[in-house]
Parts: sequence; structure tokens; C-alpha cells
Amino acid sequence: MKAILFRYSSWCLSLFCMLSMLSCVELDVIPTDKYTDETYWTSEANASALLNMAYKQMNSADWLFRDERLSDNLYNGYGGDAVKTIGNGQATSSTALFDDVWKSIYSGIKTAHTLLENIDRVPMDEGRKNRMKAEARFVRAFLFFQATNWYGDVPFFTEDIDEATAKTISPTTQSEIVAWIHKELEEIAMKTPAIKEAVEFEDTFLQNKRCPYSNEQSDKNYPFHNYNSMTKKEYPCIKTKKFIY
Repeated sequence: MKAILFRYSSWCLSLFCMLSMLSCVELDVIPTDKYTDETYWTSEANASALLNMAYKQMNSADWLFRDERLSDNLYNGYGGDAVKTIGNGQATSSTALFDDVWKSIYSGIKTAHTLLENIDRVPMDEGRKNRMKAEARFVRAFLFFQATNWYGDVPFFTEDIDEATAKTISPTTQSEIVAWIHKELEEIAMKTPAIKEAVEFEDTFLQNKRCPYSNEQSDKNYPFHNYNSMTKKEYPCIKTKKFIY
């Protein structure tokens, strides 16, 4: 009986020691099956993948044809999607495309900001790093051009913001955003000659294609909902007849 009690006591003691040792293991460990902020910025390939994502969010073939359908260049007589609804002059502030375009633009801007704020943590050649920074700034400038071209005065910021700030930030005037875009493109071209031609093309495109309306010229019959829980206002480049592009 004593032998049985001794073996039982020894087993309990061993179990207690094992559990004590396990309790000393750091529980807040970095996952090994997925990237975290600590592990992602460790290679040039990862930074390049995020830049490629920003380029993908910059434009697409679908958006190209969407924009053509929203202009006078192309008419699509079949179907009943949001693009046709807008083209027929039947859109309202709840038309899904208005939300979708807004979200896609600001998602791309967030991607560019994430890269710009973290790429200095990546061990890589400084020349390639500076070029990738310039490309991210180029994408960001193009997306802000799209935002102000479609919506007029929009929330504008040059670093990543948190959710609380996103809900309270006020719109910046279109003229201020356009002035910043010109300045940004000129600085990128000076610092990164390798992408100077693309910058000059975008700068010329912006001057030729920027929405000509101001807030005072907005058509009061077509109010458009402001997304950041702010007061409704009329965005000058959104019309139910067509988009100005």
C-alpha cells in the first residue's frame, strides 16, 4: 500500500513540475504560420509584394471600361448594373458604385502609406528602396487625383491614420489637393529620374483631365453622401447624368 501511495505521490509531483515548467513559457509568441508586423518587414520580396498590391489597387481593365461607360465615349445597352443606372440618370446617393469607388481608392492609399511608413525597416539596397518609395508616392498621388476628380473635396492625409481619425477628418479642398499632387510629382521626378517620364505623363494628364467644377458650381439636384459621418454635401464631380473624367 505504501508503495502504491509513493508511486502516486511521485506521479503527482512529476506532473506538478511539468505544469510549472510549462507555465514559464512565454505565451505571447510570434506566430510561425503567418506574417505579423514584426516578421513581414524582413525581406525586399515582401516590400515588393506590397508595392505590387498598391499598383493593382491603382487601376484595372475593369475600371478602364467602367470609366469609358460613364463617359460619352461608350454606351452599354444591356444589363442593369450601377454604371448603367448612373448613365441613365437614375442614380441616388445609395447607388453602390459610389461607395465601391471610394473604398477602392482609399484602400490603395492605405497600402501606399503602409509601405512608406515601414520600408525603412527592410534590409535592402538603398537605391532600390528609394525607388520603391517614389513609386508608392506616385501611386498615392494618382489615387488622390482619382479621389478629387470623382468627389471634389475629400479627406486628405499623407500618413496612415487610425479609425477614430478617419471618422472625424474634414475634407480638404480640391484646389489644395491638386496643388499638393503637382508638388509631389515634381519632387518625385527630381529625386527619381528613372520614373520621371511616368511622372511627367501623370502631371500632364492631371492638368488636362481634372474635373473643372468647384463646390459653388455643384448641381444642387444631385447631393452625394459624405462617408466619414460628416454632414452631407454636394460633391461636384459626381453627377447622375455622367461622371466627369
